[in-house]
Amino acid sequence: MAGLFATADEARTLVQQRNLTAEIVELAPALAAQMDCTGEWEACAETHISVVEIVAPTKAWTAAEIDRVAEAQDGLPWVKYDKAAPRFMKALEAAPAACEIEARRIFLGSAGKLYDRSRMFAPVACPDGKQAWAPWRATRLESVVTRDDPAGTLHQVVLVECDSPTIEERPFQPKIPATMLADAGGCGG
Repeated sequence: MAGLFATADEARTLVQQRNLTAEIVELAPALAAQMDCTGEWEACAETHISVVEIVAPTKAWTAAEIDRVAEAQDGLPWVKYDKAAPRFMKALEAAPAACEIEARRIFLGSAGKLYDRSRMFAPVACPDGKQAWAPWRATRLESVVTRDDPAGTLHQVVLVECDSPTIEERPFQPKIPATMLADAGGCGG
């Protein structure tokens, strides 16, 4: 899982606990040894480099356009997340995109920037160099692919609430899923 674990040992533990067949690849082992993440999270997150791999051709939008659409959605009647998220994405699809991002593109960014859009969007750069945001589900962020069948299955963290992740499982194929899942567990309390 690229960008999800602080150490390779944490990744190996999950692979063993879930009896997965996976290869653990350390993206920056030398840099990781220099990082002290016992202090403030924001400062530490800026030292972590994450890889954003685009798996499907997708549109990307500016932060301002995403915010404009979100603000317009705030005026609509309240609905649960499983209805609100697709409604938001449908409205965003109708908005002007900053650019289109080709499949198999790779981008690097700090972990601090990675979570600015709450696992709905990932930071990318348009071909002209302008900063934009691509749908999280168009990436391999916080995911692992298992090869239980010829196509493979993508397991991706798509939401975290109250320290509980929602992991979406879908066929590993070069298209963005049409539906978005809601956290079945919710927050206790």
